[in-house]
Amino acid sequence: ALQKISWKEIWQAPTSEADTRLATYYWKIGALNVHTTEGIPTCDRCHTQETLMHIMWECKGAKEMWKQILRAWGLQTGNKDLPRYKTNILADQPPLASSVLTRQLMNQEDATIVNQGMEHFWQALTRLGRKLLWNFRNDLRFKQEEHNHHKRTAITDTAIRAAILF
Repeated sequence: ALQKISWKEIWQAPTSEADTRLATYYWKIGALNVHTTEGIPTCDRCHTQETLMHIMWECKGAKEMWKQILRAWGLQTGNKDLPRYKTNILADQPPLASSVLTRQLMNQEDATIVNQGMEHFWQALTRLGRKLLWNFRNDLRFKQEEHNHHKRTAITDTAIRAAILF
């Protein structure tokens, strides 16, 4: 979960400049060295109490973005389906359905390799999602730049396509 950050995993030999930047971002959030809302305890978008969990999961904009990422993963994303995937998203663990599917399609050794690749891809998607949410929040908070639903969707789609190609 967001409250239990695995520092060892974050700092394990970053393989690119992007990995190093992402590790630094998570370190900043975990160490609370990023801008917080101590003097302004409400979300600029929905005007409820702003916490890290609110930014990353509870805010309407966050839920819409997670649904978009789940659809890219090939999962149902109705309002009642989203809570089912909360643990998967916050813990960077891919939904079980993908593991079951790969075991049906190939032998165990191949399934293990595919599952590892899918796990890395899922982690990239969920970490990307958290980074986008943080950026959307900061654009609104510090630049007064509100991204409407269509713009957030387009930015997220572009990021998902980039992650797929990566």
